[in-house]
Amino acid sequence: MKTGFILPESCPRGRTNCNPYAQIVSDGCESFFCVGLHDGSLSKVLQDKYTVCFKGEHDDSISMYDKRDIIHNAAVLIQAAAIIEEGEHNMTIEFTSEELKLVSEMFDALQDGFEYFTEDNAEVFQALQSKVESNS
Repeated sequence: MKTGFILPESCPRGRTNCNPYAQIVSDGCESFFCVGLHDGSLSKVLQDKYTVCFKGEHDDSISMYDKRDIIHNAAVLIQAAAIIEEGEHNMTIEFTSEELKLVSEMFDALQDGFEYFTEDNAEVFQALQSKVESNS
């Protein structure tokens, strides 16, 4: 019995120089989104060792990313999905530039694995949380 993550068996493009980590592929492979680790032959930049492929009806792209690029893309997509979902409920929250700066700092600190919430910024964080909750 296998447990944990089960990697896709093959690249939807049929490449042998990239091992897929995750993918969504249509039945006939006409469209797909895939992320994998390539062997180094696909990128001119050493740290860009991950391949992100998308193929749709009108688009076909291959991009090389490093680990931070993958994390940032995932963060942006998740944020956009949340905004799209909340937008359907006409929810808007206006943040000041200082609040946006704090949110950005918290996000960066959490990505780097550091504990960010200290006694010094707890009140500001609680105020931000209250602002979000009062708009939902």
